[in-house]
Amino acid sequence: MNSEEIKEFRKVWSNSNRFDSNEILKVNKHTRASKYNGKSIFCPNCNTNNKVYHFCWSAITCGGCKDMIEKTDWNLQEQLKQK
Repeated sequence: MNSEEIKEFRKVWSNSNRFDSNEILKVNKHTRASKYNGKSIFCPNCNTNNKVYHFCWSAITCGGCKDMIEKTDWNLQEQLKQK
């Protein structure tokens, strides 16, 4: 491999190992919250920020839209508004 091929390989390899920044991260069985600071989660329906201190629940009520949301449906980051 010459130096140009090596540069191209590194560029392709580094881009393939990054997650898509537009991908919405969801709560899963490995998600943990800080005992003192908690974790911000966002409602998939209304995008309201809710803070939790543990994930020992299967569903909770959103503080914004008052819907009961399953644990695995909650987002870990705020959804960007589509124009």
